[in-house]
Amino acid sequence: MNSFIGMVQANHNVGTLLLISCISLLYIGCEPSFDPIHENDRHYSVFGYLNASADTQFVRIEKLRDSLATGTLTKLDATVTLTNTSTGQTVTMQDSLFEYPQGRAHNYYTTMEIVPNGSYKLVVKGPAGTSSVDVEIPDVFPEPQLLDPPDEDPFVVVRGIERLVGAKIIYNSCVNCICGSPATDPPPCPAKPYIREMDFYSLADTTSFDNGIIRVPIDSLEDRQEIEMEYPPNREFTITNYRMMIAAGTDQWPDFIALDQEAAGLPDVATNVEGGTGFLGGIISDTLTIGTQSDFPCRKCPEQD
Repeated sequence: MNSFIGMVQANHNVGTLLLISCISLLYIGCEPSFDPIHENDRHYSVFGYLNASADTQFVRIEKLRDSLATGTLTKLDATVTLTNTSTGQTVTMQDSLFEYPQGRAHNYYTTMEIVPNGSYKLVVKGPAGTSSVDVEIPDVFPEPQLLDPPDEDPFVVVRGIERLVGAKIIYNSCVNCICGSPATDPPPCPAKPYIREMDFYSLADTTSFDNGIIRVPIDSLEDRQEIEMEYPPNREFTITNYRMMIAAGTDQWPDFIALDQEAAGLPDVATNVEGGTGFLGGIISDTLTIGTQSDFPCRKCPEQD
């Protein structure tokens, strides 16, 4: 997803990928309203993914009702189980209430191992009824490769996956005041340099070829310009490292590359939940650390010593 050309490392244990671009699309209209007067066979909304590269799984679950996220119940009063349908292993997921700027949400979690090429079933049972979803996990795919041709921008090549469902570049920047800038310049200078992480999604810019190769472009110059616009004139930043995150899924996933954002947000386009709405998919993720800038550490101004 970006381009520091240097040491390339792959890391399959990337924890939770909570900011994959396709998932953010799915959250459009994640609590669709319904008419309580008419009989309704949809009980819960389910959103998220099971990641075979993560050690903890989070799934957002809400009771369908004619209200907004600000009306989320403090206690959902539902039992959520996750079963490996190949082995029969079943765990009960734990509820956690997250606070967001837009309101609250229930995120059920478990540390159950999710294995590549496995099959799982999530079931939500409560007073409102039962909702369930079957999830297929993709197989392990070859390590993505960074290419840096002399006559064009660098790019990452992905092979051996059924469907690309996430692609983003993550920049870590050391941020500080410009040394010598007036102390009265707004906003006030930080007491010490700090690291900020910024994400840029690349799924819409990828190219798929008939031979199964997917090309993910890297435009670090444009990204740097956008990062610079985030800071006031008395700030300077140094990109300490950046990395590209890739998520592969099965053909159970909607083809987000082919869908526009409005279509992807429609409940009946991206839903695979029985007795409910939403989408729960399976992924395997990989991250490339594309070099570092260790020669440019996060420096302090002399007056900060």
